Amino acid sequence: MNLKDIDLVTRNPKSDIINKKSKMTRIITILAVLIIYSCNTLKKNNGSESKGTTHISSVQTTISTNKSVYKIGEPIELSLEVKNTGNKPYTFLPWGTPIENKFTGGCLEVTDNNGVLEYKGIMVKRVSPTEKDYITLETGETVVGKVNLLDGYKLKEKGVYTIQFDETYNGLPESNTIKVKIK
Repeated sequence: MNLKDIDLVTRNPKSDIINKKSKMTRIITILAVLIIYSCNTLKKNNGSESKGTTHISSVQTTISTNKSVYKIGEPIELSLEVKNTGNKPYTFLPWGTPIENKFTGGCLEVTDNNGVLEYKGIMVKRVSPTEKDYITLETGETVVGKVNLLDGYKLKEKGVYTIQFDETYNGLPESNTIKVKIK
């Protein structure tokens, strides 16, 4: 009997199956990590460079309210204006932003003396966007959306609240910062 014959005799078919399953599990895990990473990368670039449009610096986002002092519980109409200040068309996904004229996800940073307020509005889960879901702004073009701030954030205490549209949300840059007083 030579060395080759001994290897065949001592080989266990069950351990071969276990090794194949272990390899397959590792391959599936690596593929899953790559898929998740690529989805997150697409999300971060969504609407800016992934659509072949101008850089984010060519877009301006501005938030405003119709006044600066409100009573507790009084509706606070917040406007988000998106303007293409570049020299090429700019495409972005308006989902989850006030451009939809309703809250469908947290897109603002609202703070008071106690820190950042948590988003409390509805959360919408959607399938992947299609071409018709995006908005393209030509050079100098503006789009505006309005929401009641209280539909997404609970400003229940008297005080001053600072509000800003989150940086790079769906391909849009952060906005100016505004303050509203609740009395």
